[in-house]
Amino acid sequence: MPSAHVHDPGRARLSKRVNRFVPYLISILCYAALLTIMYRNHMPTFTLGIVLGALAIQISCATLNNWIKVSTHAAAAGGCVGALLAFSAIFHFNPTGWLCLTVLLCGVVCSARLVLRQHQLRDVGVGTLVGILCGFCCIFFM
Repeated sequence: MPSAHVHDPGRARLSKRVNRFVPYLISILCYAALLTIMYRNHMPTFTLGIVLGALAIQISCATLNNWIKVSTHAAAAGGCVGALLAFSAIFHFNPTGWLCLTVLLCGVVCSARLVLRQHQLRDVGVGTLVGILCGFCCIFFM
């Protein structure tokens, strides 16, 4: 099993902002294609909101990536929290138990990114905030 201190050339390449552009672009194109296919097949609005939220997170992170490094992992975890809050507002249910679980899992994801030294606290904080806002807004206002 490789040591955590072994140099990984793939990881080093993605640490540069310009090298993260292609993975973002591929991801954005895939989410956009999925959203188009789902829309054309008359999928329920709430499922379209989920994919739209994921697409908005990717676009936001790719855009912010021009100025600061943003944790897309944290943004995805934050998106789950935001989506849960939106669904609880739309369907009028108390999300306390599920909210505790999603916030805990979001914290685990953010902590893992910090422990692995892939991000700094600012990176995961901005990513989480972007995810919560995109996840909530895309579902609540869809």
